[in-house]
Amino acid sequence: MANHKNNRLVVDSTGVNRTAGAQNTVEFWMFWRGDDGQMPFGFDNYDIYLVSGSLGINTNNSDVIGIASSGLANKWVHVTAVFYNGVPNASNLEIYINGVKQTIAQRLGSSRSMTVSNSAAFGGWSLSTSYQFNGYIRNARIWNRKLLASEVTTVMNTAGAVPTGNGLVGQWYTTSIENVAPQYDYAFASGYSRFDPVGLLTPNTTYPFDDNGDPYAGFTYQWDVPIRFTKLRFKSHPSYPIKGVSIYVDNVRVVTNLTITNTWYEASGNWYGSTVTLVRTGTGDQTIQQVEFYGDVLNKDYSLNVTKVGEIPAWYVYNMQMVQIDNTLDVIGDTGHGGNDIWHMVRTATVGGSVSYVRNYQLTGMQYTTTHPDCYDYNPWNDHLYIIHDEDPYTMYKYRINKPSMNWNLTYTAKYTFSSSLSNGGVLVTWAGTKFAFNKQTNEGYAYLLANGLGQGTTAKLYKIKLDTPNAIPEFVVDIPWYAPNNLVSFAVTDEYVFLPLSGGVRLGAYSKRYGNLANSYPMVGNKLNSYFSASSFNYGGATYITANGYQYGLIQLSVRNKRPLINDLKATPATLTREDFRVTATIGHTNDLPTSYKIFVNGVEKATVSSLPVPITVNHLLSNRDLVLGSNTITLEAIDTHSAKVTAVATVLKTNTDPFLNITASTLTCHKEHISLEVVVSDAEKDKAKFQILLNGVAKYPDSGGFTESLNTPYTYVYSLRNSDLLIGDNTVIVNAVDEYGATVSKNLTVSKLNKLPLVEAEVKGQTLFAHITDDDGDAVRYKVLINGSQVYPPSAGVWTQYIPTPIDVQFMIPKEVIVFGNTHKVEIVMEDDMGESKIWQETTLIDYAGLMFISEDGQYYSTNIGEVLKYLEVGTIVAGNLSGMFKVTLKNTIGYEVKNIILTTAQKDLNPTEEVVELSLTDKPFTATNRIEVDSLAHAESVPFYVRINASPKAIGGGEFDVRVVGDPA
Repeated sequence: MANHKNNRLVVDSTGVNRTAGAQNTVEFWMFWRGDDGQMPFGFDNYDIYLVSGSLGINTNNSDVIGIASSGLANKWVHVTAVFYNGVPNASNLEIYINGVKQTIAQRLGSSRSMTVSNSAAFGGWSLSTSYQFNGYIRNARIWNRKLLASEVTTVMNTAGAVPTGNGLVGQWYTTSIENVAPQYDYAFASGYSRFDPVGLLTPNTTYPFDDNGDPYAGFTYQWDVPIRFTKLRFKSHPSYPIKGVSIYVDNVRVVTNLTITNTWYEASGNWYGSTVTLVRTGTGDQTIQQVEFYGDVLNKDYSLNVTKVGEIPAWYVYNMQMVQIDNTLDVIGDTGHGGNDIWHMVRTATVGGSVSYVRNYQLTGMQYTTTHPDCYDYNPWNDHLYIIHDEDPYTMYKYRINKPSMNWNLTYTAKYTFSSSLSNGGVLVTWAGTKFAFNKQTNEGYAYLLANGLGQGTTAKLYKIKLDTPNAIPEFVVDIPWYAPNNLVSFAVTDEYVFLPLSGGVRLGAYSKRYGNLANSYPMVGNKLNSYFSASSFNYGGATYITANGYQYGLIQLSVRNKRPLINDLKATPATLTREDFRVTATIGHTNDLPTSYKIFVNGVEKATVSSLPVPITVNHLLSNRDLVLGSNTITLEAIDTHSAKVTAVATVLKTNTDPFLNITASTLTCHKEHISLEVVVSDAEKDKAKFQILLNGVAKYPDSGGFTESLNTPYTYVYSLRNSDLLIGDNTVIVNAVDEYGATVSKNLTVSKLNKLPLVEAEVKGQTLFAHITDDDGDAVRYKVLINGSQVYPPSAGVWTQYIPTPIDVQFMIPKEVIVFGNTHKVEIVMEDDMGESKIWQETTLIDYAGLMFISEDGQYYSTNIGEVLKYLEVGTIVAGNLSGMFKVTLKNTIGYEVKNIILTTAQKDLNPTEEVVELSLTDKPFTATNRIEVDSLAHAESVPFYVRINASPKAIGGGEFDVRVVGDPA
């Protein structure tokens, strides 16, 4: 982005989601100068509007949904706006300022239905040049979805490009000086176009510049190549000094709050950049009259971190590929030299050391051996050797090197075919197979390919493919001009550079991986290159070493100093703790003394952030114990410099915790109808808060919600009453769980028994009467019902019980004759239930017959029912007048169910003549003592007495007929 005073950036194809109801996000940094009626961004008729003291979303209807704009002017502010396709309101729109979601409202007019458009503009309206923004916009992005709050924070703090995909449809960013002092319109010094960087070494060059009173004026001097500045000199007009000046070399402020007068001001140092900028805060006319610069002209991406450290009088490397598998130097045989041999050169020193001896190993296990493998490289990040064979130029084979004694071999692991089609529709063209290399300086997870440059002096294209990924599509990195692709065996690559020979082979070039230009070069051994070029790299000792073959196989060795922050002595103390806070300390340096920022993470969650500081930096932060989890915690210190180089260091903190103490007691462990009082005691050695719950037989009783109580300060005691009705008869398990605020859990349980004795009964059936005596040892009341042959007879309604009756209970129940089959057995049941809800059944199978004083024949049959109904007759037969009939035995039996006394048997003549045909009774048959009345004192239940019956017919007897024997008695 650039300064947007009277300027705008039009986006012709936004790629947004225009579906009804969809949301899209626009986010950017802005420096607004406070002018009214301006749009930092706009779709067609749908924009972000600064007007009438408001900042918000406008639908070209004199409306704004948003916030007050006060406090947003004249400083960098990050703005995120979520647009809605439809009628916008405060619920479906969102605005974030500096990563904080704002409460928005309808501040102006009323909004109409609107949809985001395929065209848009930063710095104004997309439909015209109206409403142009006066200020700066940088790091702008458009997303075809709604960003989450966490994502807003992430992209806000990302200065450069963010990874494509995930809804990102466009981004525009810069690292120019405009982002350092955006409140000024930079005007370049007159004569700038004639500025010759070589003239840096010539002092007293005059470049007058007058701000003409412009309050936003600044002074910038710019070159097309980087400069290492050692001295800066400035002088103003005698009448127009410059006040409150800050001087920047590129984005680094080197001087602050300076006043420049007509006396030379001189600043000495060692700064690298392509721009020198003066920013001032004074007012009124101010003039730079003269400037002088001293330093060295450098190539783009020049770095003092790449230095030649030595030469290696190497052994034979002609037409071979160099690979560094460890700190030694290895050469793998190529065509004509045993394509599957490896020459292991052991050197006297890892830097510049000569080869002391060479071991030769025969490699076995390659997938192809008919011709030479085209290109090798060893990946130290996963300890595998990768090969692209000439027979299969688009497949990368992955091998593990096994080193048993003198017989090395390869174990084939996998192969990955990458696409020959490029993302831009082109085709990946290789020469003599595919050349590739790994970055040994940083584990990027990519392999770099050189391709599409087929002749001397052509431009090669550097691609990268995702490692160990099937069908990976080569991603373009940069164009690199170089000289002879057919002479290339291998090359080397680091974070910033690609190492290839310059044209003519006299020097080894370090080409910028970012720009593709030659950043620096180094003389080859013997100032000459043999017919084939091979290079390798390995990272050790805080640097990456590049080794390349020169004339007569001598090797040049470069050191690429790893430009990055350095973290020393990271400690988290105490390393083991319970509840106390802990302190993170460390020292942060930098290999290039670049300003560095750092963050502290606890288990991956950011807890402290410190922006760019000069090194060395002393890290000292007290962090909260509550940021820790129980057990091992990972404390990560992440340092990142102004070039985005990042390193991390890790420490651990062990947070320990003792379980809460829990005890439960019960007022009694046995009960019948009583409630039980529980006392719960909870304490904690660390005084942590703790919560608890009570469960009875697996069911939550307290709290009744089923969860836990709220966390309470320990120690505490809680008393809870278990209702007797909640207890089951028998054993009941009470469990109390307690959990402290860190999740440590303890459980205790006890068993309480609810005791109950079943009702007792003594019962029998006498005649038609059921006699029962019901008791309960617990003194419980009992209810009951009577069943005959499975059918309830008492109470008479089925399913109905008696009321609960205090025990003991005496039952005397006459069984209804309707349910009796006289003379047969019946199942008689008494079902009882005490008031504790427990039941018992008494049952008996018994013969039920007529109940009374019953007459029974000699063959055991009844003569009549208990109410006198005739069942059979006593057949006397024919009697000859003047004679006695036969004597008939009859048994009188008491079946009433209780004792009967005062029993009297009498005769009733009925049809018989009372004088001539007399019915006679006798208690004995021998002698038969004739009488018409027999008295028996008593008969117990089921007791019987025999008696005898005959007819005494006189000579005058002429009749016959029926007669009765009758019996009466009283209950005893």
